Amino acid sequence: MHTLLRHSAIYLIARGVPGAINFLAIAIYTRLLSPQEYGQYVLVFSVVTFMNIVLYDWLRLSLLRFVSGQSMDVIRVKSTVVPLFLTVNILTLLVGIILYAAKDEQTWRMVVVVSMLLLWTQAWFDLHLQTLRAGLRPLQYGMVSWVRAFVSLAVGVVLVKYFHLSFWAPLLGFLAGNVCASLVSLKKEWSAVRFEMEVHIARVLFAYGLPLVITQCLSFVLGLSDRFLIAAMIGEAAAGVYAATYDFVQQVSTFLLSTFSLAAYPLLVRSHEQSTPANFRAQAKVNICALLLLSAPIAILLAVYSSPIASAYFGSDYRNIAATLIPWIAAAMLLSNVRSLHFDIAFQVRNRTTTITLIVGSAALVNVLLNLLLIPTWGLKGAAYSTLASFLLALLLSVVAGRRVLPMPFPLLEVGKVLAGCAVMVGAFLIVERLPLLSAIPSLVKLALVLLSYGGIVWAMDTAQMRRKVMMRWQQVKYTRSAKVGIGG
Repeated sequence: MHTLLRHSAIYLIARGVPGAINFLAIAIYTRLLSPQEYGQYVLVFSVVTFMNIVLYDWLRLSLLRFVSGQSMDVIRVKSTVVPLFLTVNILTLLVGIILYAAKDEQTWRMVVVVSMLLLWTQAWFDLHLQTLRAGLRPLQYGMVSWVRAFVSLAVGVVLVKYFHLSFWAPLLGFLAGNVCASLVSLKKEWSAVRFEMEVHIARVLFAYGLPLVITQCLSFVLGLSDRFLIAAMIGEAAAGVYAATYDFVQQVSTFLLSTFSLAAYPLLVRSHEQSTPANFRAQAKVNICALLLLSAPIAILLAVYSSPIASAYFGSDYRNIAATLIPWIAAAMLLSNVRSLHFDIAFQVRNRTTTITLIVGSAALVNVLLNLLLIPTWGLKGAAYSTLASFLLALLLSVVAGRRVLPMPFPLLEVGKVLAGCAVMVGAFLIVERLPLLSAIPSLVKLALVLLSYGGIVWAMDTAQMRRKVMMRWQQVKYTRSAKVGIGG
């Protein structure tokens, strides 16, 4: 528990600044770019992201799994990954040349060139980042993330504001950020690597990673296909508004959770491989409790404060529609986080990744079908409804299938305490917003009261034994200080 909290705290700092910058980037770009320009940027970036998943994710996921578990020699794994990475680069270069020559149009050729460069640099950046995570080096992870976030936003804003490069600006900003960030800790992490691909290691990496790549592709369809369908059925401007809202909710919902999961996943893998089943279940209980303690109140706050949040955050062309979409997408993100960060771990540690592929594939198919049915009638709300329904299906399938592989704990008593805290938080929101006597209180004070009501309830009920562990830690600190004073005296 102490190791998890310590690493989570470091990752919170490591991801905090980049998360805040990326969060700020959406607000800035929705003011500098029109919905159509933002939609064009999102569609190009989404295609690059999809190709990155298809071609490179198996390398990253396999490296994270086997380096975290320490079941293989780290240098040998890295020495196999590098030539595999370069081989994929050569293949994509050949495809890029064909695409470049296929159409004699300047805009098309620019899209191909920028997309290829962005794909290569993004793939290496992600691989470098996962190496640091697998090695349990959160401080270096933070440095790399900070550089990418700062450079990407700075270059993007300069290019759009002073050079008027429209949707090209954020794409080129990400390209510059990937290059600069990949240079941080590069020599330390990769200098000992030999350019020697071991065939049997490559086979293990491929066998583990391929099902996850298919899963990631289906996850892309599950989470991002709606913006392409919206662009086809309604237009690029509508896709830009929906994508901005979705990305905003996703970043807010996953900010704290991602910092927690960065520390939790390697610890869960090592607990499963190097410890007893009882210790693994204890670690998994900590995982789900912390996950719900963080994610549930975030989803509720996004839902109840959707209108003021949209008015304060988005540009004028985005905010009205965003306010109606935020509650539905926030609920969908809560379900998605519980599935991917807890229940899906059963399949990952048992190397049953094909099951995840089937689960996400089923949900992705349902998502596409619902989008085709609901978008013509409900517009952007139809896409949000489809996302919520498909994410709920994926969660239910993961829970049911996981029982046959490795039952993940779901302590009902602790979950009930979290739900009670959420109920009190909603009650506090209704009181501070509707009681006439409190109407003059500033909005930030009202928000603080709502959060304090939640924190007070979960603390009073000792949810996940949080109060007991904090008090024990405090007693240990006091005892250590007293002992030092006694020795010094």
